[in-house]
Formats: sequence, structure tokens, C-alpha cells
Amino acid sequence: KTAAKNFTDTVLAGDYAQYVQIAVVSYSGLAKTDIAFSNDKDKIKAAIDKIPLNDSYTDNPGTNIQHGIRTAQQLLDTVSVKNELMIVLTDGEPNYAYKNYATYAKISDIWAPGTQVSKSDAEAYNIDRNYFPKLYKASDFKYDQSPKSDNNVLPKTVSEAFFAKKAGTIIYAIGYEIGVNSNEEKVMKSVASKGKYSAASTEGITGVFDDIAKEITTYTAYNAVVTDPMGAGFTDIQ
Repeated sequence: KTAAKNFTDTVLAGDYAQYVQIAVVSYSGLAKTDIAFSNDKDKIKAAIDKIPLNDSYTDNPGTNIQHGIRTAQQLLDTVSVKNELMIVLTDGEPNYAYKNYATYAKISDIWAPGTQVSKSDAEAYNIDRNYFPKLYKASDFKYDQSPKSDNNVLPKTVSEAFFAKKAGTIIYAIGYEIGVNSNEEKVMKSVASKGKYSAASTEGITGVFDDIAKEITTYTAYNAVVTDPMGAGFTDIQ
């Protein structure tokens, strides 16, 4: 929380605040908007402080990064500025996602989605085709139904980030205390836009947020979304 609040102070410093707004989205098994777009530092930091340090208060425990990304992008879709940014933070592997309509062929123990990722899309949107050679289409998802845990959570998460990046959103992804070459790292690297993935330790998380803040304050005006699991919990920037 300290890192997120310091980030808020940096990007909303001085006269620059007139060009920037931040919103906060937290997620567990489901995502929720903690504060809509604002440039009021005190209100944003108060919203961050209210995010619980775990998901024990909710009937929907889990890690639903897909819903976090979708909720953040829906906020970004309500505004129009030159630069729209999203910061996605996780401390674990996603284990919940939306149900899907399509039935795919089973490969080993994984039900593989059936839309091939082209080389050009993989390059433009930073998708590792070694791990995610096929993804979903937005029309595949039952967005009106409750998410669930299944064997397709990882490609579903990367698919949602792909939709956001295709819409023009720049995604910064942070893997907080996650293993090297773990499933969650593979997911977060493909969630991120090119060059926008960072690994963070407990000691280094503030530095990672500081580096992102310094980079994004070079933009003249922007929207940004930070999505984070309950207990790390976070933010949208406009």
C-alpha cells in the first residue's frame, strides 16, 4: 500500500495533476472499483488504505486477474485521452476466469483455446507464443455469468490483456514475489506490453512503482489503471 500511495503522490505532483487521473481496482475471485477516476490524492490514498490485506472478507476468494483487467479497461473505455495506461500487480497464479462458450480440443490435460496467435500480433502485443500459441476471442466469454476455476485460466487471462492492448492500452505488469519461470511469471510477461514487465520483491516493490511513475510522467496526459489482488490491491490512472 505504501508503494501505491507513493506512486499516487508522484504522478499527481504539482501542476501536472491537471493532466492525470487515477482510479483504483482491487480483485480476488472478483474485481471491484474502489475509486473511479480522480486527481484527489487524499481520496485515492484513502481508497487504497481501505483495501483489506487479504480476501477473507469476501465470498469470492481467489485470483481473478482477468476480471481485474476487464474492470480496469471498462473504466478506461469511459474516458478519452492520448495515453491510457494500466498497471497490473499479482502475487500469485490466476485461478479464476470467465466461463466460455466455445468447446476446444483437449491437448494433454489442457483445453486449448482455438484462435491461433499470429506472429505479427505476438510481436506487436508481446505475447509469448511458446506458452500461448492460441487465445480466446472476446465473443467466446460469458461475461454475464460468474467466473470459475478451470484449466483455461492462464490463456483466458492473457486473452483479456490482449483485448486491452489491442484497444490501445499500455499495460505495465508487476510480479510480486513470484517464482522465476513459474506459470504466473509466464502469464504476467504476456499480460505486459513490450518492455513493461517487472519482478518485485518485498524490499523492491516501492522502487518498481517509482520507476513506473518516473516513466509515465513523461507522457503529456494519460489515463492509467492499476489492478491488484486484495492485499496488494490497487489503481487506475487517467
